[in-house]
Amino acid sequence: MLSLLFSASAAAEVSVQGTRVIYPAAQPEVSVALKNEGARASLLQAWVADGDIDQKPEASQAPFILDKPLFRLDAGQSHLLRVRSLPTRAPKDDREHLYWLNVVDVPPREAAAAENAVQLAIRFRMKLLYRPEGVGVPVAPAARVGFTQKTDALTLHNDSPHYFNVAEMTLVSAAGERALGSFYLAPGQTKKLPYPEGFAGPLTAVRYSWVDDDGILHPERPTLPPL
Repeated sequence: MLSLLFSASAAAEVSVQGTRVIYPAAQPEVSVALKNEGARASLLQAWVADGDIDQKPEASQAPFILDKPLFRLDAGQSHLLRVRSLPTRAPKDDREHLYWLNVVDVPPREAAAAENAVQLAIRFRMKLLYRPEGVGVPVAPAARVGFTQKTDALTLHNDSPHYFNVAEMTLVSAAGERALGSFYLAPGQTKKLPYPEGFAGPLTAVRYSWVDDDGILHPERPTLPPL
């Protein structure tokens, strides 16, 4: 189960509802809906990680337990995966914390499969954002992100206790436009975004979309301070 193979062309049969999990500390648990939309049963393993993408389940120190970390989901069936916090180990400061919910879908081995056939395990990995007591829902989060431009880079600062998730960003200058990939800013983090190769400042505009708790995109066009 822990040695995973990935394929860009592999089709996952188990779907996960939502794009992120929000866990307010006052709730005893949160649930994530899973559904097997395939024609056969799948064996699922789930865990919450506190490290990078290669972290094994047994190495995680995330303060959560799952009701069923390993279970079978039959074709056409749904399941609510329940995640419970461990209050004695959960953060109690004044900022949001990022963990990762992993769900691995391992289809059963075909009896008639060739000996050299490759069996693919598909992993879903989504953000789990834990909010300690007193850290409520973000209010106007884009207003708390500051921009500073230099001739070779754009710097962003998140003056907020919440993570700020950017789905897409486009830099505009006399040299043209360049799109940047998705990224996020941790609470209080300053991130420098060097201009892509072949792109020159100063910037004339920045367009981006940030992601809210429900996975909805909000377009923004901030006012940039002069160089």
